[in-house]
Amino acid sequence: MIVLDIGSHNGQTLAELVKPIYTFSAIHAFEPMPNEYTALRLTYGQLPPLHLHNYGLADFTGPAPVYGSNSICEASMYATKVDVDSTVVTQCNFMQASVFFAGLPDEPLVVKMNCEGAEVPILTDLAESGQLGRIAHLTVDFDIRRVAGHEADAEPVIDALNSAGIEWRISGEHFHGDTHQAKIANWLREVL
Repeated sequence: MIVLDIGSHNGQTLAELVKPIYTFSAIHAFEPMPNEYTALRLTYGQLPPLHLHNYGLADFTGPAPVYGSNSICEASMYATKVDVDSTVVTQCNFMQASVFFAGLPDEPLVVKMNCEGAEVPILTDLAESGQLGRIAHLTVDFDIRRVAGHEADAEPVIDALNSAGIEWRISGEHFHGDTHQAKIANWLREVL
């Protein structure tokens, strides 16, 4: 089984995923922000089965601006997200999600997405390319609902997930535990 942590931030989810109690064949962690990526490298290294990627997933490959500092406020591809300081801009790299998925071995994929609105273009790209069905389980924050002018963009993606028969959950509604790591552990117990 392969796990994708899309939006790794400071490694809150990785702290659980890298525990030796799990037998994932690979863990892919995506963090486009340079400071957070550097911190992840220092904390977790680059040893198999963990693969750290200093880019985000999107519906294109190439550089793009990310708005916000990712310290006090969040960082997003969307300058109009409610908790983003749009005066802080970082040029980050992205890879088209369907291209990345196509390069993975044919194993079940467990995917966690917390990517501040990018979940919609990622999942749309996967649906349009036929790669969406590779996901065995998805937990996702639909942060797009907090992006001015894009609040309704989650609905067609939810329809696509349901039509494809993907087992999925909204993270905030289905994670149980006192800490983020406990919530991830409980989620993994439910889906593995």
